[in-house]
Order: sequence, then C-alpha cells, then structure tokens
Amino acid sequence: MKLIVSLTAVIVLSGCAYGTHIVTGTQRAPVPPDRVKLYQIPPAQFEIIGIVNSKAPGRSQHRMDMVINELKSQAGKIGANGVLLSVGPSMNGGEGFAGVSSGGTVFAGGVGDTIQLSGQAIYVTSGGKQ
Repeated sequence: MKLIVSLTAVIVLSGCAYGTHIVTGTQRAPVPPDRVKLYQIPPAQFEIIGIVNSKAPGRSQHRMDMVINELKSQAGKIGANGVLLSVGPSMNGGEGFAGVSSGGTVFAGGVGDTIQLSGQAIYVTSGGKQ
C-alpha cells in the first residue's frame, strides 16, 4: 500500500510546474496571480521588482498554461502586477516551437521535454495602463 501511495505521489508531483523568483528591486505586498498581466512590450511606466522563472515537463498547451500560471504566481509573491517576458518560451530536450501571438496568447508545440518561461517581475504604475 505504501508503495502505491509513493508511486502515485511521484507521478502527480512530476507533472507540476515549478518556479523561482529573485528580488532585485523593492518588494511590494503580494498580488493574486489572476491580477498579474504578461507583457511582450514594456508598458509606459513601471518599476522592476525582480526576476521570475517557471518550468514544467512536457510539451502540451496544458503544460504551457501551468507554466504561465506558475510564472504569475511567482511574480505575485513578490508584489508584481506584471511580467515582462524575456524573448519567449523555450522548450528544452528536443525540437520544438513556442511563441506569443499578437493577441498575447502563449503557445508551444513540437517534441520537447521541458517548457520554460522567464521574465522581469514588474509593477506597472498608473501611467503604464495596467
């Protein structure tokens, strides 16, 4: 029984996205992840709070969504209300493609083992049109 529980835990945990953050500026009060916006182009006025990174095993759109949610969560933990994406998502471990559409949708495909996103955790001020 313990073996089954242990194996189930390993399978469940291996499918999760995980992330990190580094505070390089002034940390603010936490922001809920659903209030954190992704940016491809810097807004008019913002301050840099830190650097955020997230990754997950796999190559599906579901995994990409998990990575995005974790990136927003990491940013929100340090008080950012935005993430200025670095270049775009990367897929390691094989051939693949990833990008951000003009509408802001992040997508990925191909044959890769890990999807990773990173960027600057930012706080967009009122002049920056959050």
